[in-house]
Order: sequence, then C-alpha cells, then structure tokens
Amino acid sequence: RALVGPNIPIAVTLDFHANIGQGMVDAATLVTTYDTYPHIDAGERAREAVALLARTVSGEIRPTMALVKPPLMPVPQAQFTAQPPFKTLFDRAFEMEATGEALTVTVSGGFAYADVPDAGVSLLVTTDRDPERALRLATELGEMAWAMRDQMIVRNTPPAEAVAEAIAHPEGPVMLVDVGDNIGGGTPGDGTVLLAELLRQNAQDATMAVADPEAVQAAIRAGVRSTIEVAVGGKTDRLHGDPVEVEGGVRLITDGRWVHEGPENAGVPVESGPTVVLRCGGVNLVLTTNKTMPGDQQQLKSVGIVPAEQKIIVVKAAVRWRGGYQAIARHAIHVDTPGLGSVDLSRFDYRNVRRPIFPLDPDTVWNAPAP
Repeated sequence: RALVGPNIPIAVTLDFHANIGQGMVDAATLVTTYDTYPHIDAGERAREAVALLARTVSGEIRPTMALVKPPLMPVPQAQFTAQPPFKTLFDRAFEMEATGEALTVTVSGGFAYADVPDAGVSLLVTTDRDPERALRLATELGEMAWAMRDQMIVRNTPPAEAVAEAIAHPEGPVMLVDVGDNIGGGTPGDGTVLLAELLRQNAQDATMAVADPEAVQAAIRAGVRSTIEVAVGGKTDRLHGDPVEVEGGVRLITDGRWVHEGPENAGVPVESGPTVVLRCGGVNLVLTTNKTMPGDQQQLKSVGIVPAEQKIIVVKAAVRWRGGYQAIARHAIHVDTPGLGSVDLSRFDYRNVRRPIFPLDPDTVWNAPAP
C-alpha cells in the first residue's frame, strides 16, 4: 500500500492456513483464501480475486471487509475442509456468496505453528458498500466456529500402537500419517520414529520416504544391487527421532524428477534431487535429497513403486496426503509422532501468540463483537 498509494485497488490471495491480521485487511482492497484443504482450488481463487478486482476498478462494486477472529488456534489436522467442523463453516460461507449477501467469504484455519499475535482462525467477509452487513456475517461465522471448538481438538495414536494396527489391518494401503513430521508445515522430512517402529515390528510391504542427502550419496557410491549399512534420518535435529541404522539393498537410483498428476498442483514438476530406493527387510525406503510433500502418488510411481499395491504407506503430512491417496486408502491412522508438527500444542513454548486462546487455554471465554 505504501508503494502504490491510497487509491490503487489491491487484491490478495492467501493459503488457507494464513494467519490474517487487521493490518492486512486495512491495507488491502480484497482478500481471499483457498476454500480447500488439501488445496486444489488455487486457480479458481486467483480467478475470483481478479474478477472482483476488475469489478472494483470499473466502479461496479466497492468492497467493504470485516474480520472476526475468535480465540481459536486449531492444528492443521483439524482443518480438513471435506468434513466438519470446517465443512460446516464453508457450507454457510458458500450460502452467503450464493445469495449475494457477500461478494466473497474467507474462512482461514490459520497456522498454529507460527508464534505470532495473529495466529489462529480468521473469518473475513467482503460485501459491496455495506460494512455493517460484513461485520454481522463475519460474526455469525465466528460464533459458529467458536461453538464447534471442541471438534477442533485432535488426539492421535502412539507410534507402536499405530504400526501394530496397520500391520493387523486386513487390507491396504493403510496410511500411517506422520503428523509430527508434516513437511507441508515446515518440518525437515527426516523423522525416523515410524521407520524404527516398522523395522522393529517386521512390517511387510511398507513404503516410507525420508529426506537424507548423506544416505542418498552413500547408496549412490555403493551402486544398484549393492547392500549397504547406513544411518538414515534424524540429521536435521533430534526433535523428530534419532538416526536409524539400516541394512538394505539398493534397488534404484534416479534423478528425483517427477511431475504431479494431481488433483493438487497437477502438471507442476518436482525436483527431489538424487533419489534412491533401499529395500530394508519388508520396507521400501525412498531416500531423497530434498524433502518433498507427500500429496501425489507420482512421488512413489516415479521410483517404480505402485502405491495401490502397498500394505502400508507412511506420509509425512497432516491432511495434504488425501489429495493423492484418499482414493486408494483402505484405512488411515494419524500418528502421535514427535516434532514441529505435533498436534499437542502444549509441547511448544509460545511467546507471541495472543492469550488466552483455545485449545492452549481450555477455559478461554470469548464474547463476539457486537454487529
């Protein structure tokens, strides 16, 4: 805004996990976010923003925005938009847009791992020349979200129990969701807790990807059809597990290049860097140089692994895995793995997040703004 002055319209599109503050709303003309998680509507939201911007420039509309932020800071796993509570919020938001009550409605789940004052849920409604209506509708959504706050509490399965359950399940693929090492949330992708447990319990037909450039280079030096012993993972920190000593046969070496098949990011190329596949007992261990978010089957198909034929697939994600794997998954277990993506927010030392806030402070009381 400082660059273009007060009269030039500015439209902003944001990730669904954006922590939106009043400062952004005051400086922008229009703010929209993705309506889906996994995020499969980026193109649609961009087109929506441009269309509204064009109508603003032509003088057809004059956007007025109202932001309501109940003291809610749910973790990403609670924000899957195809089921309540967030589906309930979006159903009402879409009604507001369809009836013309609002030009556009933003429901942002926020990002609980950012230690900033604006962290948490945001309800932002944009109307045409009607700030009072915008505030009334945003308050309605805020009250709906607050009423569903208990549905935003997440409790996951301990690792040993999760692996045992996956092995015992009669059919696969069973998705073991390594939430603590959720790459899309900024974790290193080299967490080892589930790898150690899969090997300890002698899991068969299991597949897991770990980002570890050192182990990749060791396998490349050994060559295809060689057997190597190497310490895998736990190289970035010790928050996501210690390095695990494995013995495995080098099955494949690739350049790590592949293209998303979708639905999310369809057609977008990926550079995983030099990549190898080790066979460690019953585990296919995919070692990549660069961490890669596990939202697309091509990550495994590109190294000769057929996802639908696996009994167990470990995905370092919270929800993003559903975009590529939901259609073939026979069962999913969200695992209480340690790390920066943990769903237990009490494990983190917050210093800047506004307090009290739910669920960090279970007894939080909120009085919605008067419309």
